[in-house]
Order: sequence, then structure tokens, then C-alpha cells
Amino acid sequence: MIQHILKFRLSALSLAFITILAIAWQAGAAASPAPAGTILLRLPAGANTTALHLQPIHDLDYGSYRWLELTPADYARLAAANLPHQISDGLTLRLGETTIHTDQPPTTTQPHPNTPDLHLIQFIAPTRATWLAGLRAAGLEVVQYIHPFTYVVWGTAGQVADAARSDHVRWSAPFAPDYRVLPAYRNLPNQPIDVNVLLYRGANTAAVQQQIAALGIPGRGSHILNHTWEIAAYTLTGPQIQTVAQIPGVYSIQPVATSGGLRGEMSDQINVNNHDNSNLAFPGYPNWLSSVGLSGSGVIIANVDSGADNNHPDLVNRFIPCTGATCGGAASSSHGTHTSGIMAADGSSGIVDGNGFLRGLGMAPGANLVEQVYSPTYTQPGGMLRLMTDSYNNGAALSGNSWGPSGFPLGYDDDTLQVDIGVRDADPNAAGNQPLSYVLSFMNGYGGTSSQGTPDEAKNIFTIGSTKMQTSGGSQILDINDLSANSAHGPALDGRTIPHLVAPGCYVDSTYPSAS
Repeated sequence: MIQHILKFRLSALSLAFITILAIAWQAGAAASPAPAGTILLRLPAGANTTALHLQPIHDLDYGSYRWLELTPADYARLAAANLPHQISDGLTLRLGETTIHTDQPPTTTQPHPNTPDLHLIQFIAPTRATWLAGLRAAGLEVVQYIHPFTYVVWGTAGQVADAARSDHVRWSAPFAPDYRVLPAYRNLPNQPIDVNVLLYRGANTAAVQQQIAALGIPGRGSHILNHTWEIAAYTLTGPQIQTVAQIPGVYSIQPVATSGGLRGEMSDQINVNNHDNSNLAFPGYPNWLSSVGLSGSGVIIANVDSGADNNHPDLVNRFIPCTGATCGGAASSSHGTHTSGIMAADGSSGIVDGNGFLRGLGMAPGANLVEQVYSPTYTQPGGMLRLMTDSYNNGAALSGNSWGPSGFPLGYDDDTLQVDIGVRDADPNAAGNQPLSYVLSFMNGYGGTSSQGTPDEAKNIFTIGSTKMQTSGGSQILDINDLSANSAHGPALDGRTIPHLVAPGCYVDSTYPSAS
């Protein structure tokens, strides 16, 4: 049989599924301005500063640590005493690719001072529940947290001013239209472009959409994401983007991302450390699974891809029926068949390579698969969440995703937000939370800095980079801990470390259509 070793965005699919074998996952103005140059820091609770005679601007006890805000002179004394501490950049807020220094007065103004709209309020230190209660007591609705110590709130300018009188509030400002549209999209030409508009549901999204319609802009559908957000699709020109961004209740406007796409036993053995001192893997993965009582039996995995060969001899016993608009049906592709095999191929064909490794054996050969196709659903309003809803409603405990909407970094965009929402609650229309673990192969970004795509910057998912596995001729590469050239590198655009894990992802032997 012709050897097909495909170089795709597959690393996540070969590591994460050994994890799920054990368990199916259920898985205004500054109110208290500080002198310029003050230092915010965490100090261990046991650190004694009495002899230093500090005069902190703020000194808050959080049990396991103290939070101090010090003048430069006081900080110099603390540093000279060699007391352990951690400095916080709590006076710098980044929004819409803009850096805001919250020890300075706000530079934005409120275009609708008497109308409820979105605003920003920053606390002086890590949030306490009583401080949030104070915001609500002032009539504000808490919408979204933004690091550091900042909240997007909904209310009038007067309510914000009332809340900002608290000693615990450092700074407040309107949530300006420029924060709702990234710089790259603020001066687009007068040509139509498909966009997603993220709406705060507390603003009465029906009324917001009516305001947009009154501008002569028809909607292309909307989808409720959770109790906070609804997403609506429009076709806007560059100037219209600027106009819509000023409507109260609009949180963000982002062009629909479409630049992305699709991201044997030997790799199984590498993942579970079954190799010799030279890192050379040896056959025997089924025996290892039996010895630890782990096969994936009883677990359903959603393979969200571009279709798979359900009749492949190593997969035919793994696929179960799928119900829903995103199910693959008769769709088949080399990529989807390959990723399906990495997840759960059972080796029934018995085909081995020259070293005795079963070629059609996945990480979880006892698990079942449901097949979904990501396109065109992902381009529709709420499409990323809709894919996860169908995964959950077909019994999946997790989904494997070797694809993404964008092939370049967009930060924490609305597609990424939808995935994070879906991990906690994949079906917003059902009572309670319906959790779904989401495994993502990191972008084929080929090195560099921040070469990820989307939703690679999500916070609630497993994002997996790629390591070396085999040569194009099928021989194992012994440098099993080396990143492969195809793997993207982080960090996230907000500085967080991504990816979270790595696994074999460059030349992995797996199933291919037509029994190959």
C-alpha cells in the first residue's frame, strides 16, 4: 500500500487524545489619582516592613499577600531590604492596540453623555467582590473584565461618576469607538466588507440592530452566544464601520476572518514515552494501552475538519452517526481522514511499516468519532460556537480542530471569544452549562514571533505546537523534543504564552482515503 505521510497541522491531535482516555471531560476622571511614577507590587504575607517606615499610598491585605502602592522613595527602601516582591504593571491598559496610562486623566469623551453606553472603570488593586457590588449599587452593569483590574461596564456617565467617587476606583473613561475597531479597520475604503458586530445584550440588541437598519444597512443574521453577547453579521463600508462603532451597545466590529483553513503508532509511542535512551520508539502501543486500562472506550470525539473517509478499514468501526447541519455526511478529504486516524484509528487493517509499527493506529483506538465540517459554518454569525454546539449535542466530550478561521494573528477576536464561551457552555439555549473541551493544532506559522492564527489565542482551550516526528521517507527523527519548522511560535498579542503544549506534528503516519 502506498505510504502517505502528510505534513499538516496535526500536533494537537496526537497529544491531547491520550489525556482524554482517562476521563470524558465535563468539564470620567481618576477617582484616586496616584503620584506619577508610583510602583504597584505584591508582597508575601509574612514579609515584615515595619522597620522600613513605609508610607504606602495603598496597603491592602489579601491573605496570602499584601498589595502595596509605593512612591519611588519607599520602593527604593523596600528593594534595598531585599524583601521578596513582584512588581505589577497595573497602571497600563491596552485596548484597540492603544496603550493607556491610567495614572493620567482619560483622553476620550462620551458622545452620548445622557444615554447608557459602555464605559471603563479601573480599580486600584486586584478586584474584591465588594468593589464590584459598589459598581452595581451605582446602577452599573458589569460586562467584561480587562486586565489589569479593569471592567467594561454599562450605564450612564452619571452612574460612572457616582461609582468613580469610591476610594477603590483609580480611573474611569468612556469605552471609545476606537476601542471597538482595531486601527487596521478604522480607515478602510468606501467598499463593502463582511463584518461581525459583537453586541452587549444588556443594551437591548434588537434596538441596536434597528439603529443600524435605520442607516440603510440590512442585517445578515445574528446569533446569541451567551447571557452577555450576541453577534450580528453585516456588510459595511469603511465609513459605515466608523458610524456603527458609535452606537451604544456595540462592543466590537471585526471583518469576517477567512484567510485560514486546514492546519501511526510511532507517534503514539513517542507521546507516552515508549522509546529507548536514544529516543527511538518501539512497537507495542496497544499492549501499553491494555496495561494501563486506557483505550478511549466510551469517549466520543468530534473531528471538525473538511470531511473524512468513514469507510477506511482503520476508521469504519470508529465513526458513529452525526446529526446536525455541520455533520460531514458524504464529505471526504485527505486532511480530515488523516486527523481522524491520529485521533482514533484502531489499526484493524493490520498494515505495518518496515519497523513493525501499525500505520493506522491512533491515540485513542477505543474512542468513537463524529465527523463535522467547519466550512461554511465558521463564517456565519456565531458559527464557531454553532460547531461546538453540534459537537456537544452529538455526545462529544471534546473536539479536535486542525484548522482556524485566520492564518495570521488577530488577537482575542470574536471567533476566539466564541470558542472560550463554548468550552464552558457549548449550547447557550440549554439550561445550565454544557462543557466541551477544545483541542487546537497551533497554526502552521513557520517560526518567527507571534506567527499564530485564530482562535490560537483562546484561554480555555488546549493549544498544541508541533515537534519533529519522521522524515518524508518514514524514518523516525530522534530529536523528539525539537520544534518542527512548520510550527508557529507565540506569544499571544497580549503577551500570554502560547502554545500550551507540543506534540509530534511534522510528518505523522496516519490514515488516508481509499484504504491507504
